[in-house]
Amino acid sequence: MFYLNIKWKFLYYELILHIDLKEYGSEDSIKEAIFESEIWKMFSSGKYRLHLFLDSLDEVRIRIQNVQSVILRGLKESLVEKLFFGIACRTAEWPWSFKDGLIKLWKEEQVKVYELAPLRLLDVQKAANLTGIDAVKFINVLDEKRAGPLASKPIILNFLLNLFKSEGSFPASQIELYEKGCLHLCEEPDLGRREKGNINKQYVGYLSSEQRLTIASRIAASLLFSKSFAVYTDIDYGNIPSDCVTIKELIGGKEKTAYLPFI
Repeated sequence: MFYLNIKWKFLYYELILHIDLKEYGSEDSIKEAIFESEIWKMFSSGKYRLHLFLDSLDEVRIRIQNVQSVILRGLKESLVEKLFFGIACRTAEWPWSFKDGLIKLWKEEQVKVYELAPLRLLDVQKAANLTGIDAVKFINVLDEKRAGPLASKPIILNFLLNLFKSEGSFPASQIELYEKGCLHLCEEPDLGRREKGNINKQYVGYLSSEQRLTIASRIAASLLFSKSFAVYTDIDYGNIPSDCVTIKELIGGKEKTAYLPFI
């Protein structure tokens, strides 16, 4: 977990710089935090190697492409042979052009993109044992409800373990179980974003889990019935893939949540 403050320390003749990008809302603030920091100045002297880690690219409060440009410009002017760089981002938001930009700075074989894989059966069994649950019984109930895809996600697995531990089983209906799991996935886990959402109703943390599930359900239904593969979020230059749904096609009309109409 990364914190608001930038943390650094010496590892012999090496420096470490951690930055949580979601805390920044402008290109200048990001540039200042990284490339005008005291640590970067020390690194630029050529006496040290630097380990630069950037988290939450997908949660930054400006366009990801703008952040990408700021970072690549700064790295281009650095001593890349003494720099170890890592950045974290949700798969759906990851700009693949970023990798191309990094390859121009380092050799192609030095630039790697890793994606977290779903949990394995062995991982689920270990988690159950660590929670004090009979792993065999837990796995059998998962199979009975065909809830393996839910359990493969760490956040939902934790929810399922707590539910099973408190009630000794899952809801009788598979639909009810999946609805509970999907609602849990739609919760905003970041306390700071929830607090800001309560104050500023335009902020990303404002929507309830029911409203997020409603949005997700509309998107899922649109993809399913149109036999599409993804939602196209880039500018329409007349070359939108035939297996994509556009945002324009998704908006409009009204939906209802359990509590109120939702436009």
